[in-house]
Amino acid sequence: MTIGEIAGYVASVLVFATFYMKTMVPLRIVGILSNIAFITYASIEGLLPILILHSALLPLNLVRLSQLRAQLREIGEAVVGDFSIRPILPLMKSHKMAAGDVIFRTGDPADALYFLATGSIALPEVGTELQPGTLFGEFGLFSPSGRRTATAIAKTDGTIMSLQQKDILGTLIQHPRLGVLLLRLTTARFLENAEKGEPPNIIRHVDKVIEPGKVPSARAASETRSNLRLWAAILIVGFAVTSLGLAFGPSFYFYLERESAVTAWLDVATSPIQGTIVSSPPQAGTQIGESGLVARVTNVNADTSGQLRAQADLDNARAELARLNNYKDRMQSLDQEWQKRTDDYAAGFRGNLDIAINGLRREIDLMRQRATLAKAAMDRKIALSTAGAVSESSQENARRDLLDLQELLAAKEKQLAGAQLRRRLADQGVYIETDGRSPDWAYSSRDSIRLQIEQLLAQITDAESNIEKAVKDLQAEEAALSNTGTALVKAPPGSTVWVRVANQGEAVNVGSPIVEWVDCGSLLVDVPASNVLAGLLAEGMAAHILIEGENRVHKGSVLFTRGPGAKLTDRELAAVASGHDAKTAQVIVRFLHNNEMETCPVGRAASVTFPDVGLLKLVKALFRMN
Repeated sequence: MTIGEIAGYVASVLVFATFYMKTMVPLRIVGILSNIAFITYASIEGLLPILILHSALLPLNLVRLSQLRAQLREIGEAVVGDFSIRPILPLMKSHKMAAGDVIFRTGDPADALYFLATGSIALPEVGTELQPGTLFGEFGLFSPSGRRTATAIAKTDGTIMSLQQKDILGTLIQHPRLGVLLLRLTTARFLENAEKGEPPNIIRHVDKVIEPGKVPSARAASETRSNLRLWAAILIVGFAVTSLGLAFGPSFYFYLERESAVTAWLDVATSPIQGTIVSSPPQAGTQIGESGLVARVTNVNADTSGQLRAQADLDNARAELARLNNYKDRMQSLDQEWQKRTDDYAAGFRGNLDIAINGLRREIDLMRQRATLAKAAMDRKIALSTAGAVSESSQENARRDLLDLQELLAAKEKQLAGAQLRRRLADQGVYIETDGRSPDWAYSSRDSIRLQIEQLLAQITDAESNIEKAVKDLQAEEAALSNTGTALVKAPPGSTVWVRVANQGEAVNVGSPIVEWVDCGSLLVDVPASNVLAGLLAEGMAAHILIEGENRVHKGSVLFTRGPGAKLTDRELAAVASGHDAKTAQVIVRFLHNNEMETCPVGRAASVTFPDVGLLKLVKALFRMN
């Protein structure tokens, strides 16, 4: 038994005890306890009308109990204490009297109780003169004959107050102290008549004198104001308990939407072929593994030759592609080796050129020095020839030697310029021998390797095309075999089996359900709601979710709403809320952080609140619909 049910039974017993009570004070006390029990019961079970009713009755019973206890205190005080007539004056009618007026005569019907406000009244038969602040006329009201036992005559002008006999009983209920006072006055009159003595001073420190014009008016009764204040207090307290706490605290839909259910989308893993289940599907509640395998279905009569041929062609095409890739890798490695060797040859080629250029520069420098000396020797011989010291033939020899040196120097300088040009071209990757030809190591061997690599790349492209064709052929064969071969039934890894529909060994057709599964990582809540509430909710609105048995509130948001005629059922949802009927709408709420849950709560009851929609919005929407 839940706490709510226990509170309901306790409240029922207390209501029975309330009707059993014979006196008012215990009745009110038990009524207060029943109010508390019903408030507890309604809060737990979500019964809003009962919650509002007893939230209003609780302060009313408290006020009435307080009034009863105050009346009991007043009665006890009236037995031994003084009495003030002022609270009763608003209930009495005021009358002016003139000196000599007869208020009543002996033998007249006793139809009213009087109070002398101002002036004085004589009672001739008794020999007594009444002063202001005195009640009189009570003896005839309670006598067996109901007649006046004395005559009352006004001695002076003044004011008297009267309370009719038909109003006395109601006044006694509201003011029990008045009944005690009348009982004391009547007892004193009996004692006076018996002993013929002076009447005791029953009323002490009553209102001594009420000046003319200051008698309270019955229409402006303070009792009426007191009652108005009482009812206003009751309404305020009741409204505060049932409205303010619900409208401005947590949303009161907590009390309305307790029959919600945690759910998830229900999906089905079906057989893609016709055949027999050869592996056991997982039990309900089992989590699907990483492979996603649910079951294996096989048709022993299927012709798999076309699929096998297509698979063999695909394997051969993949093997050919692998062979070509390996060959290409070897050729590229060889090309890299040739590149390294070519780099080494190029470095040697440039080194040799540098040596040749330096040698030519030294030779040119020496030849220039020799040319300078030869020219000086020729000049001396020309000078000596003029003096006749040297022969002309010697002069010609010197000139010829100088010309030979200059010609040789020009040739060396040309050779140096050619070497320097070849050196600059070598820095740019162009290698030229002295005779103007390119060396064999520079281009011929590597060109052959690169040509083979290009041919391999073309063959690889063709092999990849063959693989694509083989894949398509295999897919076509598998599609043709879909009704006759072997197939795997799968579900998303990590999903949970909700229902196992078929078992191992059963024959299935195409589309036959094997298991129904849910994704506990995408939880929902099915919330029954009124059409008014559903109309106020929009996609993305915040929701607070409390799962039964938990104390933590989960955050959610509205996914969508549906009217009574378009609600989702157990064909789409793993669990459907029990609170749905033909008139309720449906609100689907999704969890925002359900990955923090240790277990899958699909199927558990839940309470959902919508903090963006308060009581005022709902009331306004309800009035707009009406």
